[in-house]
Amino acid sequence: MQNLFKQAATKYQLGDYHGALQLYRQAGAKFGEDLVWHNLSLCQRQIHKNNEGNKESHECCFKTLISDGSTKPALAVLINDIGSLRYLSEFDCLSKLQCTVKFYANTALGLIPVHNMDVAEKYAADFQPVKGNVDLADCDMYASIACEQVLTESDIINFISNKFANNNDKYTQLCDLNVTETKIVDGRVSVIVPTYGRAESLKRALESVASQCYANKEIIVIDDNGLNTDNQLYVAQIVQNVKFNYPELNLRYIPHQYNRNGSAARNTGFLASRGEYLCFLDDDDVYLPGRLTKSVEKLESTSTEIGAVYCGYINGNESGRNKKRYIAGNLSEEILLLDYQKHYIHTNTVTYKRAAVAHLNGFDESYIRHQDLEFNLRFFQSFKTDVVTEPLVHIRPLQVTHENKVYDEAMMAIKHKFLSQFASLIASYGEKVQRKIYLHHWNELIEFSSSKKLLKKKLKHNNHQFDLNLFK
Repeated sequence: MQNLFKQAATKYQLGDYHGALQLYRQAGAKFGEDLVWHNLSLCQRQIHKNNEGNKESHECCFKTLISDGSTKPALAVLINDIGSLRYLSEFDCLSKLQCTVKFYANTALGLIPVHNMDVAEKYAADFQPVKGNVDLADCDMYASIACEQVLTESDIINFISNKFANNNDKYTQLCDLNVTETKIVDGRVSVIVPTYGRAESLKRALESVASQCYANKEIIVIDDNGLNTDNQLYVAQIVQNVKFNYPELNLRYIPHQYNRNGSAARNTGFLASRGEYLCFLDDDDVYLPGRLTKSVEKLESTSTEIGAVYCGYINGNESGRNKKRYIAGNLSEEILLLDYQKHYIHTNTVTYKRAAVAHLNGFDESYIRHQDLEFNLRFFQSFKTDVVTEPLVHIRPLQVTHENKVYDEAMMAIKHKFLSQFASLIASYGEKVQRKIYLHHWNELIEFSSSKKLLKKKLKHNNHQFDLNLFK
């Protein structure tokens, strides 16, 4: 043990922080991580400092790979062991690079996009070592890190630098990942249909897509009910019946082992899809005639800064004919304000360019609600949207028998996570808009509370975290 520490200390003093880090890790594996935690942190801090100093040269190299000035090259990093992500929450350089870095957990459930440690911890028990080639697409470089190795930002930066310089001069723990790249079909629209607890309306939803006149389409049904449940068996039969009635239809059925939530279902569908364009349909809604054709025609005429288009919808007394609600551009403020009456953006009305969804690495699976708001806010940080100015979706044409909602403490946790994540974006608006954003979210929280009086009192005494006196 003393010999390892001496060697590590020598390397640290000589400025070989990567070498020291490796030796301290070996000591931690043998004698317990508590003994070396401080030393590991010191090495990591020095590596971060070096990364900052080398950033300009990295960025100069990265810029040579950008073809149109808007799309960054992308690196996919496959994680086989949750321990490899120990420092993920401390990474602060990656967003400044001229390269998009996306993390995936290799699990018994399949590949899962990892946006933060909340997602990794959610699937901690499901991580497993990679075997053979991995079916993945939408990236320029692919890498993996072996189990029991802890990933650092320097590993990522050096791997990218080596790739761009076409050599292996810089040390990195990342290794090339063997992939079978998914072939994306030009012009194809992938319609992803998550379903949970509403099998009775699913047939109508699927038939509304099957009957679309746009021929180059695929439907991917993601069954989130859980294997061998009554709902899962019912859904499987519905899909079989639709296949029988539409024998030429490209329809795939993917059941989840257990209920994982809507964002996970959409990610499963995205990773399985082959389309150049992507859209989603909830199992209790329907597409109206022309939904796919008109959206694709609009998308094909847009510039690279446009990542999606959306259409209108019919819902109750809403006819979808209000021209003022067809707003193009960046709708971040409207989304933050929960101003649903100002626009027609809805999970079912948007058709995305695949490149935009890939850039965002899909949905953040740590959200059990607000996953669509979170996804679209990240979308608008990189892209704009255009519009198809007519209603092409019918929201809930039938009475809903199952609501996927959360209340009380669970909803409060979601609100806090969401508002904290986008605090800097909210702060970019004037004080009046900021106050309205927080007020609207807390009012919605009160609405989803079983005891509105107690929750309002609790919020009043805890609103200091956002420096706003919402309730007087």
